[in-house]
Amino acid sequence: MLCSIKPGKVVIILAGRYAGRKAIVVKAFDEASKEHKFGHALVAGIDRSPLKVTKSMGQKKILKRSRVKPFIKYINYNHMMPTRYTVTDIELKNIVKPEALKKQDTRETARKELKKTFEDRSEHTTTTERDGAGCAADGRIRHRGPRANRTDGTRSSADRRRWCPEAAAHWLR
Repeated sequence: MLCSIKPGKVVIILAGRYAGRKAIVVKAFDEASKEHKFGHALVAGIDRSPLKVTKSMGQKKILKRSRVKPFIKYINYNHMMPTRYTVTDIELKNIVKPEALKKQDTRETARKELKKTFEDRSEHTTTTERDGAGCAADGRIRHRGPRANRTDGTRSSADRRRWCPEAAAHWLR
């Protein structure tokens, strides 16, 4: 059906409970199946993303604000919009498998593993960003905006909040 929806592609859910949420395609099913009589994809995404953390917050508050609530769902191709971005550094097919969604207990364990993966990813990117490493290895922000790379090498607070493909924490908001 749609050849642009492949595993690892970042999509935006357009309809249903998770409308407006971002997700990653785990597996695409172009043909209809017995359970789903339409082209669909297995997606894993973020229902509630981590909140902003500042230096003045205590450790307990930082842990609470860093929580992520993931979801796993089969979604019709018509109800998702693919973006130009793909995520290659998270292996979701090892965590979320189509067989895991058949039973409630295996679905919950898959969701917990997914939550742990997303929280580790979010924690890693926020600490590197706070330490000044930014999204790129050389400390520059990769963005197409006018203030992306200043000539003096400094960054504004708006630049730090911008999206970059290397850091999933930014697109998971």
